[in-house]
Amino acid sequence: AVGIVLKAYTQQQDVVMGVTLSGRSMDLPGVEEMVGLFINTLPLKITSSPTEDTLTFLKTLQEQTQRLNEYAYSPLAQIQSWSGINQSLFDVIFVFENYPFDEEIYNVTSGFSIRGIQGVEKTEYPLTVTVAPGKQLHLSLSYQTEHFNEELIKRLSDHIKQVLRGMLHSSKESPESLSLLTSEEKHQLLIEWNETTAEYPEDKTIHQLFEEQVAKTPNNIAVVYEDQELSYQQLNEKANQLAHYLRSLGVGPDTLVAIAVERSLEMIIGLLGILKAGGAYVPLDPSYPEDRLQFMLEDTKASVLITQTHLKERFKTYSEKILSLQVDVDTKELLIEESSISDSHSSAPKWKSLSIESSQNLSSLSAPHNLAYIIYTSGSTGNPKGVMVSHGCIIHYISYAGEAYPLSNKPILFHSSPAFDMSITSLFLPLIKGNAIDILPDESQVDALADVLKTQNRFSFIKLTPTHLKALRGQLSPKHIQNQRGTLIIGGENLLKDDVEFWLESAPHTPFFNEYGPTEATVGCCVLRVEDY
Repeated sequence: AVGIVLKAYTQQQDVVMGVTLSGRSMDLPGVEEMVGLFINTLPLKITSSPTEDTLTFLKTLQEQTQRLNEYAYSPLAQIQSWSGINQSLFDVIFVFENYPFDEEIYNVTSGFSIRGIQGVEKTEYPLTVTVAPGKQLHLSLSYQTEHFNEELIKRLSDHIKQVLRGMLHSSKESPESLSLLTSEEKHQLLIEWNETTAEYPEDKTIHQLFEEQVAKTPNNIAVVYEDQELSYQQLNEKANQLAHYLRSLGVGPDTLVAIAVERSLEMIIGLLGILKAGGAYVPLDPSYPEDRLQFMLEDTKASVLITQTHLKERFKTYSEKILSLQVDVDTKELLIEESSISDSHSSAPKWKSLSIESSQNLSSLSAPHNLAYIIYTSGSTGNPKGVMVSHGCIIHYISYAGEAYPLSNKPILFHSSPAFDMSITSLFLPLIKGNAIDILPDESQVDALADVLKTQNRFSFIKLTPTHLKALRGQLSPKHIQNQRGTLIIGGENLLKDDVEFWLESAPHTPFFNEYGPTEATVGCCVLRVEDY
């Protein structure tokens, strides 16, 4: 039971405990006449398989424990040498005090008694678990306070008892499936912590919320890229023109439209245009290998691909309609070139202006249950898999983020690929809150982020991975960020103490959040504001 709990706590397939043996084997001649401490502690590896039941696991463990007796007289230092491991073989000691007592001694009457007994025990390991048999098992835990506190030890002992109960009543189940949770913890997890009902615009789509913000702040800057910018009104009109054009090509609810555009004004226009047409976008990172891009295009059967002229060569095997987007630097007109594989080798692009298309908002064909995007997983366990996310799921997440994350009226930095769902926060949250999106160039994004942090406090929030955070730490000194007040949202990977420590000490006024969620859960489903380390 202790081993199963430790496996769950440490998330290790195997755990090793030090098991204490009496050393007074009946096979040792004259053992009853010898004086001295024979106790020895040997390492015992506890492992289990999801395919075996608890009873089989216990029988196997009992046999392994019996085999320890073969080494009962081997010094631990010798075993350490045999192992070739330079660190301690175990951190937890397990002692089963099965002393032989003659029950007759309890019936002896005498006028002699001993009172006022006190004892002080100290464990030389982080944790010692002692079990004494009797009419009831007595469980005692001794611990070093530099590793554990009383609250954690009490919880651990409750979990050991819970596993023991599970073994009694579920011996045919796998030990991996035995629950550690007490009834109080189950109530806390399933009832108390799940009381998260909140109102949000559940009858809207994400582009409808954007259009509402356009009506409120039409002249506010919506997106900035290098020396180009668009107001909310201009961005909305260009996205409308593209959406009307896409509808003429048959794009409607749940139609998948691939988009492979580098970070630019065209990227934001393209994403919004697809949504306004009623379709769902499939973001393709142009830096991906061509075979991966081709796989995603074939898997989704996307009938339209939005890209840029200089990227078309990467899609030379794509046989459907290709639309290249470009915003004219001088006139700010949205230009489009339509082509396919049959004419991809024609000489000069044949641009036409989308100004002939209506710039008015379209009647919405999509509803909250319709798809907004499909983002592909990394493919680390086989082929990449497309995760389908609806408008309702995005709005649910974005509504929470708008309440949970402190926002100022400063720009929100956009530096990630739309093929990574961390982009959702930096893309849609500002567009429904009236902030500007400040798009950083594709190349040298860490350098660009570091320059922003070094030169001015000009962002509302940045969403980063721990890898970004670590890279930034190498380029920044405490004086660079001591006055920063923009929000940092960290997600996607394991957040390490050293990186948190640097920011909390150097930029104490920076709100710092650790967010986690698989793509299937729409960006983030677990959030912690980090205020201590």
